[in-house]
Amino acid sequence: LNMRPLHGGERPVMWCLPEEPRSLNPLGTSSAYDWQVLTLVYEGLIAVNPETLGDLPWLATDWKVETVDGEGGPHTRLTFTLREGVRWQDGLPFTSGDVRKTLEYLKEHEIPRYYDNVRDIERIDTPDDHTVIVTMGNVSYWHLHNIGGSPVFPAHILESVKDWETWQPAREINPSLKELTCLVGTGPFVFREYRPGEFVHLVRNEDFWLLGGD
Repeated sequence: LNMRPLHGGERPVMWCLPEEPRSLNPLGTSSAYDWQVLTLVYEGLIAVNPETLGDLPWLATDWKVETVDGEGGPHTRLTFTLREGVRWQDGLPFTSGDVRKTLEYLKEHEIPRYYDNVRDIERIDTPDDHTVIVTMGNVSYWHLHNIGGSPVFPAHILESVKDWETWQPAREINPSLKELTCLVGTGPFVFREYRPGEFVHLVRNEDFWLLGGD
C-alpha cells in the first residue's frame, strides 16, 4: 500500500451525497452521510489497510497488547505510543491528554455510538505526552480495535461540550483559531462551511501529518 501522497495540479474535488448531512455532530450522529464528511476530519489511533485488512499505525505509531493480573481476574492492557509532531487543525498539539479526555468523555456520558467500545475501560494512564495506557476490566481480542479505532477528539474542544446530543460544532467558533469552527480534527481535510441543501466545503489540511512522511 502506497501511503505517500501524489502531487499534481490543484483542482477542487466535488462529489454528491444521496442525502445531506444532518448535524455533523461526531458524538451524536448516526448518519452515514455525516460520517462521509467527518471521517475526512477525525482520525483514530490505528487504521485498517484497505488491501490486506491488517492494522495500520495512524495517530499511534506502535502499540502493545498484554494480559495482566488484576482484581477479579485477568485484564487486557493496551499501551499506545502516539505519533509525534501531530497538530490539531487549529494549531494545538495532539497529545495523550486528548486520547484520555476522549475516552473518559465517551464512557462518562454513555454515548450510544461508542459505549460498547469504552464501557469496559477500568483505568487510563498517561505517563507522558506520547504514551497512553488503557487497562480494561476484562480480556478481549476486540479491545485493541474498539479503543484504537475510535476517533480522537481535541480535549480543548471536548471540555466545553455540555450536551453532546445537541452539540453543533460546525456552528461554533473555535476558541483557538477564530477563522475555524469547533469541528476540527487531525485529518487530511479542514471543515470550512456547511450550507444545508447546497454544499459542505472542506479544504486541504496543509499541516496533515502524513504529508511530512515520517
